[in-house]
Amino acid sequence: MIAANLDSGQVLVRETAVPARPPGFALIRMLVAGICNTDLELQRGYYNFSGIPGHEFAGEVVESDSATLLGKRVVGEINLARGSASFAPSD
Repeated sequence: MIAANLDSGQVLVRETAVPARPPGFALIRMLVAGICNTDLELQRGYYNFSGIPGHEFAGEVVESDSATLLGKRVVGEINLARGSASFAPSD
């Protein structure tokens, strides 16, 4: 796959291996992605990040433990942790 990688503040577009999918996770083919201020801050050195940025995306499930998820369109959500979550409104 082709990916934009951050390395020492530089954006390098290069071929990289498709990541292995751990059990319990899905592999998603990205269809569209956005660049937000966090991505720009990472490029400027915030958090000393290096790797493939991106948490605003929409894609399609191409590999999953559940066959019912295959082909489904999904979006990224960075505000929920894996596991159970409560959505009850606060008082």
